[in-house]
Amino acid sequence: SIVLRSLDPKFMDAAGKYLKRLGQEVAPLQVGRPSTGSGQGGGPIIAIQLENEYGSFDKDHAYVAAVREQFKAAGFTDALMYDADNPGDYDNGALADLPVVTNFGPGNAQKAFASLKEYRPNGPLMSGEYWAGWFDAWGTRHANTNGQQQADEIAWMLAQGYSFNLYMFHGGTSFGYMSGANFDRNGYKPDVSSYDYDSALDEAGRPAPKFALFRNAIQQHEPTLVLPPMPAPLPAIDIPAITFTSQAPLWNALPAAVHS
Repeated sequence: SIVLRSLDPKFMDAAGKYLKRLGQEVAPLQVGRPSTGSGQGGGPIIAIQLENEYGSFDKDHAYVAAVREQFKAAGFTDALMYDADNPGDYDNGALADLPVVTNFGPGNAQKAFASLKEYRPNGPLMSGEYWAGWFDAWGTRHANTNGQQQADEIAWMLAQGYSFNLYMFHGGTSFGYMSGANFDRNGYKPDVSSYDYDSALDEAGRPAPKFALFRNAIQQHEPTLVLPPMPAPLPAIDIPAITFTSQAPLWNALPAAVHS
């Protein structure tokens, strides 16, 4: 009977416990924390996002405010707190006194920033998620997005003085059954256990062709910036040829289904 992403005490109590435990690990790393003796600030955490695209899910501002209080109780008080939503959903998810960033994919930068500027004329203008790649779903081809289009749009955002966050910059791996899924008008699309995402750095940390495109776009915006040389990619092992001699059909090997 639990109601996710709501003021349901069962959900809020569990979320609060998680955030408090998270705070023990990383709250000291907020940029606004006093120096620990090294002469530097507290750490690299410069911003904290409340929820994620909540405006596309619901519009209970009391819930979002309660989440903010949970973050504060967990010690997250020394970095910029903000809301992230898609164009058209800002008002559903945003709190009036927090900055808002916009999430969108390639080709939509001008429209998305125009909508954000209209919604928050005096607020910072930033893309919280610029989707520089895409998910891989079971049964489909590996994502192959347009790196040049993305580099051109990055150059445009820089020229306007806008801020952006690449989602994703570095691919990764999702383990077990926690990969998630997308669901749209074309149906249910479960993600594979690789989160390579056609990103600038692939799942193994190697630069993809779009890495150089993005790097050049930034370099052209800051012509006096001296960029370090690229490190050599890590070597990959050679795998000898494998010959399969037997098979076991998956459906024959599964136990009876469990309804959950």
